[in-house]
Amino acid sequence: PFIYLTSDYNIEYAAAFEGCTTDAEAGFDTILDLSQTLNEWELSYLCVTETSDRRLYDAVCETVKDRQISLAVFDSMQSVKKVDVESGETYLGIMKKNLKTLATVFGVKEI
Repeated sequence: PFIYLTSDYNIEYAAAFEGCTTDAEAGFDTILDLSQTLNEWELSYLCVTETSDRRLYDAVCETVKDRQISLAVFDSMQSVKKVDVESGETYLGIMKKNLKTLATVFGVKEI
């Protein structure tokens, strides 16, 4: 769901799945590829959407032993519920949270 963001800002990324899918299960090769990319790029964060069950994150982290890999959660707004809106959640509020997450991932102190 964040392909336009990566394209607009020339952010290099590695993805577990092509396109938007909720049915796919990551295989061993996918976990290995992501682990190798984390190591090659010396990354400290693995990013997921808010609907992720975090199993892929856990599996990748098990393969990266030399450092801590933190979880960064981006909200794709695919799971906003009526109760969220009624309690004050807004598009702008979600985007501000995503911006803070992005700043954290890239090590930006102030936004």
